This record gives sequence, structure tokens and C-alpha cells, in this order.
Amino acid sequence: MLNTFTCRWMLAFLGWITASTFCLAQSAAPTATLPVHAIRSINSADTDFSDLEFLRQEIGGARVVMLGEPTHGEGNVFEAKIRLLRFLQERMGFTTVAFESGFYELDKAQRAMQAGTPAAEAIDNSVFGVWTSTREFREVLLLLGPGKLKVTGFDYQLSGAYQEELLEELETLLKPEKGADGIAYDYLDECFSMMGEHFLFPPSHQIQLFDLQLGKARRLLEKVAAGPDAKRRKRADFWLQNLRSLQAAAHDYATNDPGVKDSTEFRATDSNPRDAQMAANLLWYLRQHPQEKVVCWGALPHLANKVEVLNDDEIRTYKPMGRAVKAALGEDAVYVLGTLAGSGTHGFAGMGGYQTVPVPADGTLEAELLAQGQEYAFVSLKHDALRKNLTTYAFEYKPQTGPWSEVVDGFLYLKSVNPPYGAVAPVAASPTEALEQPAQAPAAPGRLNPAFRPTGRVGAALTLSGTVLDRKTGLSVPFATVAVPARSAGATANAQGQFRLEVRRGRWCR
Repeated sequence: MLNTFTCRWMLAFLGWITASTFCLAQSAAPTATLPVHAIRSINSADTDFSDLEFLRQEIGGARVVMLGEPTHGEGNVFEAKIRLLRFLQERMGFTTVAFESGFYELDKAQRAMQAGTPAAEAIDNSVFGVWTSTREFREVLLLLGPGKLKVTGFDYQLSGAYQEELLEELETLLKPEKGADGIAYDYLDECFSMMGEHFLFPPSHQIQLFDLQLGKARRLLEKVAAGPDAKRRKRADFWLQNLRSLQAAAHDYATNDPGVKDSTEFRATDSNPRDAQMAANLLWYLRQHPQEKVVCWGALPHLANKVEVLNDDEIRTYKPMGRAVKAALGEDAVYVLGTLAGSGTHGFAGMGGYQTVPVPADGTLEAELLAQGQEYAFVSLKHDALRKNLTTYAFEYKPQTGPWSEVVDGFLYLKSVNPPYGAVAPVAASPTEALEQPAQAPAAPGRLNPAFRPTGRVGAALTLSGTVLDRKTGLSVPFATVAVPARSAGATANAQGQFRLEVRRGRWCR
């Protein structure tokens, strides 16, 4: 499914980079020399962690470590993050990896693995393909499963095949409760299907009716959560959070409907609802599992802290999930770790093509690190550059200036990055071969959202089809009228109750 979708939402990040910010690349303030820790390897199979031991003191007693990436298109950054994840598990007692993927699907994946499902199957059904389609990411699977790292998700977006079981599970859980048959599951199924497949709220549906049906389910879940059955109470608690998450997604999709707001009008503040819910989902997990130590895997802008200190008027309006999590848990309870690159290429063959990492301007942190000549290094902003004014390319390889220690606690630097390899590609000997055997992903205007969405210009049509059924009898309704008032579209079903109509879409569909 994901291979047919393209990303729209993270165009906001591209829009954040103003003309004045680009000028910083030409006139960046000089960066004082910072002490660095030499890193021997980013090989995910390298278990000699002597070069990473300093991270024990660096990270300290943090319960959450955020592992961010500049875009989703750097294969050797995935490798580096996996080695860090392994170190955090084996040397510092971290127990869970939280992916920027579906809250429901990864809950299902964890339960499936506990029941014996192979990690590869569970993760392929739950984590976005921008990662699972790459060979580098497959090494994560060795770290997951019973007796190993647990998994969870924090995104409100639906992200994998497990979403198909979502509504069935809810219906089964609520079936014993009086009034459960009053929930319009067929209506919710239409909404969730559109949200999962196209990342938008159905234009033919009203968000108020969606809220009404979720309200019915919520009231029943609250009764179950207060009931005597401990197992059902636990599932009801999860589902109450999941409904909050799904409702936030539905309202966000409805607000940012492509017929109302196109990609050129999408701003940093438009990402705030998603980040707020991602933070809420992660904090819920941490409250429900107080003994767990969690490593978050996602795009650095989402995982960052106080981006408002950066010298960019647009990005100052953004409220990333990392900031909310730090505010809730405390500064020392969360460690934000980003990655930097001095050179190289990033991207996917079908995701806007490959892009070259810009040559770092004089005075930038990357330029200083590149001049030192090390292949890999670590810079502690928290301890060695507190409140120092720096310029880096940590977000989408666009220069941003400010006291970066307020945004990120530390940076892992790679002299060069390369695009991911395809999941089934043979081992390549060089970055050049990586370009010849790329991981495939659909065309996308941005990279910081792992959900791929279809795009279309003005006049593109969304085909809706189905069968009109009588809810009481389950039989088809011949010659029923089907209408989409918001798009001035309609059709009449045939003698078997089947209909098909085309709805004109807005300027961009997400």
C-alpha cells in the first residue's frame, strides 16, 4: 500500500527555510572549536562498544532517548542508529523502541511477537515502509521479540496492514456491553479505511458524525475500564487512548483538507496537532509502563526540543513532540540525539530522486567537523556547547542558527551519508553501488513524514464505489441514491445496490 503513496505534510519543513536563513550558509558565524568523541564504527553488527562508553555519562539517567535523522533517506544513518540502539539496550538497560509509526499497529505488533509471530512479519505489518523497505533497517529485527526489545508506536497515522484488524478488535471488545450494537461500525470502517489508505478524512462524511460514533464507543470503553475484568480493563485503557489518537488524526485531516488548503499554504503550525498527539501517545505508554526505558526512532524535527530559539520566524511557531515530552518528564529525563553529515547523497529512487548534501559553509559545525577529517564523531552540545550560538544543517540539510543545545543534546557526525539499499539488494561495496541498487519509494515532495500520500492536481478525481446495504437486514438496497454534498457529486445504485461515482478533489490530495 505504501508504495503508491507520496508525502505532502512535511513540505512545511521546506517552507520554514526562509531566504534569510539560506543566507546564513554564506555568512555563518564562526564556530569555536568543540571537543569531540571519536567514534570507531557505525556498523550495526559491531558489538565492541568501547568507543561508545562515554555515552553512559553523556546520557546519564535519562529514561527516554530520541534518535533523530535529518531526512528518512540516509541508509548509513539507519545503521548508526541501530548500533546506538544496541548499545542502549545492552549497556544502559533500555527496553523498548518507539517508532514514528502507528500507535495501534505497533501495539498489535508487540502482542503478535509475544504470541510467536516473527519480528519481520510483525514489523512489516506495522512500521512505515520508508524504513522496512530498506536493507539497513532489517538489522533492527534481530533486536526485537520475546526477551529482547519491546516495540510501541507514537504516530496517530495508520501505518501498516495491521490497521485492517483495528475495527474488528474494537467491536469484539465492546460486543458484551449493552448498547454496543448502536455504534455504526460500517461508518467508522469507511472513515478509518480512507484515513489509512489516503491519509485524509472522507470528503463525503461529516466530522461531527464521526465524533458522535466515537463518543458512543468511548462511553462503553469507560465502563469496561472501570469493570472487574483486569484483562478487559487493560485493553479498554489502550483503546481510550487509541480513540483519542484517531480522533486527533481525523480532525487534523479534516482541517487540512486538500480542497481547502494546498501544499503551498501548509505551514509549520499545521504540524502541531500531529506532534501534540504523538507526544500524548508516547507519554501514555510511559505512564502505563513505568519500568520501561524507551528509545524513540523518527525524524529529528519531531524529536527536537525548543526549536523556537532558532533564527527562523516560521520554525518558531512549530511545537515538536520532543519539546512536549521533555516538558512533561523533565530536561534530564529525555536525551535528544541527532545526526549530522559533512557530505554525501540522500533520498530514494522514487521519492523525489537523490539529493546531494550541501557543502558546509565556513563557520558551520559541519564545516569544523569535516576539517577535522574524522569519519565519525560525537559532539556533546549539552555538556560542551551549552547555549553557544551554532549553525548546523541538522534539519533537512538547511542551515539553521541559534543556541542548538536548547534543541538537541548531542550530535553523531558522519563524514558522508548514502541512500538506503533496497531490502533484497545484494551487499554493495560502495555508496556508488548503493545508487545502482536503491531502496524504492514513491515520489514525495518531502521526507520528514514517513507516510506516503498520493498527489493530484486540480481536477483529479477520487473514485468511490461500494454497495448500499440495509443495516438491519444486511441486504442490498436497489436503486438507492448516494450523494457527496460537499463535492456536489451523486449517483444511483443499480438493482444490486452497487454504486460508483467520481468526486472532484482539491488542488492537492494528501
